[in-house]
Amino acid sequence: MKGDPYIWAKIDNDTFIVYAMIITEDGGYEMQQYNRRIIDDKTMELVFNRIRDGEKLRTIKGFLKRVESNYP
Repeated sequence: MKGDPYIWAKIDNDTFIVYAMIITEDGGYEMQQYNRRIIDDKTMELVFNRIRDGEKLRTIKGFLKRVESNYP
């Protein structure tokens, strides 16, 4: 698995979760997790986590809003 990402996904209640794991050059690992949850018909929540060798390095949380577009 070294060098090639291993990616999988699951649905947990109302959340779609995507995981990506890679084995690092030194034999450790890095994991990224993306949680997407629909809040209402115009809003989606996204939570991103980055973990290296069991230590959480970063968490980012945001909301995506659907807007009307004038483009065809």
